[in-house]
Amino acid sequence: MKKVLIIMIISIFLISLASAEIIFTQQPKELYNFGDVVNLPLKITTLSDIQKFFTLNLICNGIDTEIHKEYITLKAGDEKSITPSVPITKLFITTSGSCKLKSTLGSEFVLTNEFKISDIINVKVTSEQKEFSPGENIAINGEAVKENEEMVNGFIEAKVLSGDGSAEIDYTDTVNNGYISLNMSLP
Repeated sequence: MKKVLIIMIISIFLISLASAEIIFTQQPKELYNFGDVVNLPLKITTLSDIQKFFTLNLICNGIDTEIHKEYITLKAGDEKSITPSVPITKLFITTSGSCKLKSTLGSEFVLTNEFKISDIINVKVTSEQKEFSPGENIAINGEAVKENEEMVNGFIEAKVLSGDGSAEIDYTDTVNNGYISLNMSLP
């Protein structure tokens, strides 16, 4: 009888320690590219009154970076839905690789499924002409697609080298919805 009473007291004590729960209502996609934003809807529920900090950390390649912090106040039985936005930028992540998000409320924490962050952009030149003469105006067209199959928006830089590889000319233009169009003249 004493064992049963002790087990019940310990169970009640342990239940009171787990007074809040973090539930991811959606897991991250399997693949993101730099420039993407991870929107991570989650819900916090509680069995007792809480006043604690909620933090969201991005863990990539063993590096843990806090990216969101919010003070949460809830009454017993209440719940709160939040959707932190996590921009995938060089500010938070320096290299591509495997990542997870860790949400923490007080001493409770939950990890998301692992996802990959990629810096790969596939560029395909669609122009037919491959050789050019000096002084000629040329147009190079193509498309740029991220590894996650989304079209690129940004800038492209083309370097033109002479036959011996010594002279270098730089051209920069924009990439809109994955479409590349460079117009330049060769010296």
